[in-house]
Amino acid sequence: MKFLEPTITCLVMSHMKPTLREALESILTQTRQTDVQVIVIDSGQWIGKEDDGSCVMRTVYRRYAAYPGLEWYFTGERTNERTTVCPVAHWTNLAIRERLIRGKYLCFFFDDDLYEPTFMEKMGGYLDEHPDCEAVRCTQRRVELRADGTRRELPPLVAEGPISGQNFDCRVDGGQVMLRTSVLSRIADPWLPEDPGETCSHSDGIFLNKVGGVIPQMDALNETLYTHQHTIYSTYTPSR
Repeated sequence: MKFLEPTITCLVMSHMKPTLREALESILTQTRQTDVQVIVIDSGQWIGKEDDGSCVMRTVYRRYAAYPGLEWYFTGERTNERTTVCPVAHWTNLAIRERLIRGKYLCFFFDDDLYEPTFMEKMGGYLDEHPDCEAVRCTQRRVELRADGTRRELPPLVAEGPISGQNFDCRVDGGQVMLRTSVLSRIADPWLPEDPGETCSHSDGIFLNKVGGVIPQMDALNETLYTHQHTIYSTYTPSR
């Protein structure tokens, strides 16, 4: 079911990661849900593979695809596509270009990360209450999940005070930001660089630099509402 006029759009990039179930649960159990559009952009490399019950992606799709407010799109991505284009950037640009994003506010999410239950309520609420604010960030917790099952806390990205200018790359992570979608119209297409080379790993940071060039400042909500998990699946390689 589509919400025709959602307030918030959450754009989820998914590529064969078994962490997707936990990530989606953190979105779909938000305290603010009734005006949130969730778009899952799925590389779809699991489609056509033998259904032996072991494919996590197929299981997650069957469980969540019909969830209210969630829209699932398959990219039909080829295995070697990363050699010619930066996939996350390319499909994000396409989602913007094709007007899939209908919310007044936009946030970006990745399939090994987690929202705190009040992320939508507090981030969207901040923009609701501050009509002159065009983008806000929260504090981001960062965790490394190792192959042996151990966890290591990394230094957080703390949201403290407003920041401005085209210097957000590496200072702000795309996942900790919510912005007004009207900002997109002031940034030229392509919004994210699609070169598969060095820029691919921080295409969201380059996009945020562009955001910083067209808004007066990015506000801060100094609460930890987002967790970035670096896992063994965090590189762009297929997995079960």
